[in-house]
Amino acid sequence: GRLSDRLRMRIVPLRWIALGLALTVGATAALVDAPVWILVAALVVAGTFGLSWNGLSFTAAAEAAGRARSGAAIGLQQTFLSAGAIVAPIAFATVVHQASWRVAFVLAALSPLVGYALLSPLAERRP
Repeated sequence: GRLSDRLRMRIVPLRWIALGLALTVGATAALVDAPVWILVAALVVAGTFGLSWNGLSFTAAAEAAGRARSGAAIGLQQTFLSAGAIVAPIAFATVVHQASWRVAFVLAALSPLVGYALLSPLAERRP
């Protein structure tokens, strides 16, 4: 948040977080068979990236929508996120059961890359 305030941009830092998340979840996939303490450390780093976008996304949605429509924008955003929060764990568990933890983490690492690409048209120019 502080960095996005300093840069006066929201989408660009969100895209950076998406790349960091994809890289750290990908690293977790590579470390699935590593000793537990290494795997846990990788999961903590990935989890930090996985949680760090939330406040910034609220700010970006509200600012993009403007004062009159910020509530609707945040509501729509939360609706999509809630739907994803229902589907993603079930899909992840299914992939783990049918394939492996490694495959599930690799597929999970692709999700933030999709977000990165979808946010591309919204990326601000530096003021």
